[in-house]
Amino acid sequence: MSSDKITDVSVAVSYSPNKQKFLILKKDLSAEENPGKWQFPRKEIETDQPAKSALKQVEKETGIKPELIRTGEPFELENRKEKFRFHPFLVLVDGDPELSEKYIKSAWIDARELRTYETADGIKKSLRKTGVDFEQRRR
Repeated sequence: MSSDKITDVSVAVSYSPNKQKFLILKKDLSAEENPGKWQFPRKEIETDQPAKSALKQVEKETGIKPELIRTGEPFELENRKEKFRFHPFLVLVDGDPELSEKYIKSAWIDARELRTYETADGIKKSLRKTGVDFEQRRR
């Protein structure tokens, strides 16, 4: 590990009550970070307002104006090069996304479907930390 620096990242767990599904986005294959992986809108936090950063990022990446519902508990992850502190927020979204150039596809999914997607680190933990139980089994 090269540094003790922690990068703070806001994550917008985007949910549509009308569709009763979550919106995930697939990164472009040429992306420097998480190429070809699915994730929620997220961004390195450049201010002391992580919630505002999350809301702004959803609108920038999808064209949808979100509404903040719940702040999740921050958590840390690290890879071989960096440490990250994720700040997850549950946000309501409605409408069809118009993706920014960073993404090649979007999908509306039930949280339990996440295991069938190749996702970026932290997506499942972001759900849990905002109070979403995606592991529940149907009997």
